[in-house]
Amino acid sequence: MLAPKASTKQTLPYALYKLDHTASRIQENDQGIAGFFAAVMKDVEIASRQAGCELIGDGGNAFLETFSSFLELSPYRPAGTFVFSTGTRLVQVRNSDAILQLLFYASQSSNEQELSLRPYESIQDHRSYQEMVDSMGTKEVNQLELHHLALDGGESALSDLGLSTSDRKCLLAAYEAEKKRVDNQSKMDKEREYKTEEKMDKEKKPKKIEEKDWIENVYKPRCLALAKGYYYSFKESPEDDDFTANVTRAELAGSFDKVFGLLKKGQLPNGFEGRSEWIELQIRYVKLVEPLDIANYHRHLKNEDTWPYMGKGRPNRYKHAQRLFEHKLLKAGRPAKEIKTSSLGSCF
Repeated sequence: MLAPKASTKQTLPYALYKLDHTASRIQENDQGIAGFFAAVMKDVEIASRQAGCELIGDGGNAFLETFSSFLELSPYRPAGTFVFSTGTRLVQVRNSDAILQLLFYASQSSNEQELSLRPYESIQDHRSYQEMVDSMGTKEVNQLELHHLALDGGESALSDLGLSTSDRKCLLAAYEAEKKRVDNQSKMDKEREYKTEEKMDKEKKPKKIEEKDWIENVYKPRCLALAKGYYYSFKESPEDDDFTANVTRAELAGSFDKVFGLLKKGQLPNGFEGRSEWIELQIRYVKLVEPLDIANYHRHLKNEDTWPYMGKGRPNRYKHAQRLFEHKLLKAGRPAKEIKTSSLGSCF
């Protein structure tokens, strides 16, 4: 998954066949497996080193940055919980950035002969995986945490892996980055809780409340009570409330774009997008606010001098919400045809 299809297209079927425990015994000098292993590790090295440079803020590795720009790096990152066996203990890791680096470090060797045996040993380890799992019950599992990553190489859950100071520095950066992602999520949650502390007086404009509540509970019902409706009332904007709705629309766009920007930069936890409250919040936001964005788009005649809204005019925050909505339907077991034609229903 960390190597492009083109580099493993010829050797992958043979490697998959050899992973089967019923296949013939693999030879230590099997060139088919060795070639496959070398091709994959080449791409793993580029991906892990680039990720490592981003983690520790190493902007000076110009060669790696230039080289990687010519290649399509795999977007895959390990997910879930990985358990590394050092021979004397088990190390449990949940941080995806740290797992990627450890997978790379564990495949390295300063001994040329030992390195040449890695492909053979990897296949053998795979075939004896069940035996290793059965033996785990007799070993203590060490959870790898931030305080285990001392740079002095002292006794810790990583001491058996023989990591260098620079390796530990990269892992430390991975855990600090994860801590920052969790902090970013906590700040957003607290900000949202603060905005919903005060209830709204229906005769006043919104203050220190969730702006969507005002649009949903006050502005939209007023528009629907008029003959013009929600879309045309905002598009024509004859009332003060329409001006307030336009300001609120812009503020909400800024808030959601901020979150979307953090997601694109990887500055929120991996599980953030899967949180049900975030998915529901996005769905609610699209249904309430996108009609106003469409009205604003047509009010300024952007559909005439640029492109139709659903062509190139739709903001990425709505496209992202659409993908989350489709993923929700997929998890619910909806048929592919229904998912393909689904929409969030941001009608007027």
